Amino acid sequence: MELMIVIAILGVLTTLMTGNFLTSIKRSRDAQRKNDLSTIQRALEMYYEDNKTYPIATGSPAGDVNFGGKFCHPDELPNLGCDIKTYMQKMPNDPNSGKTYFYSSTSTNNYAIYACLEISQTIVTAYTGAAGFCTPTSCKDKDGVAQRCIWAVSDSNSTP
Repeated sequence: MELMIVIAILGVLTTLMTGNFLTSIKRSRDAQRKNDLSTIQRALEMYYEDNKTYPIATGSPAGDVNFGGKFCHPDELPNLGCDIKTYMQKMPNDPNSGKTYFYSSTSTNNYAIYACLEISQTIVTAYTGAAGFCTPTSCKDKDGVAQRCIWAVSDSNSTP
């Protein structure tokens, strides 16, 4: 009987510790997302200082925001490297494989970058209008559970 009580207590403790561990992993990924967006924001501001424009989200000229790829000067030839200027060697992607951040710009004067967060307690900015990006169907975890797309950064001229 005592052995069964000890096993039950160990089972409860293991369950609690596993839940805390998984929450810590999610918080870590959320922190990485926020840091990634801040780093991309700095690169976009350097791009703006050199070119007096932000990359446009439509089309695919060299220099456009390409998550997972290089972020180069807009006069670079596509797929030939960054000979003029490299703003980022590799644009970060979302820490969950299969997901990416969303870059939106309506003109050369503004931009916003959005990410899906996993822990709702870390929500700082709420936005649901980025071309349908922040909808329950666009932010799902690996198990298909809808996530909240709530974190965004933007240029200093607009709010996400």
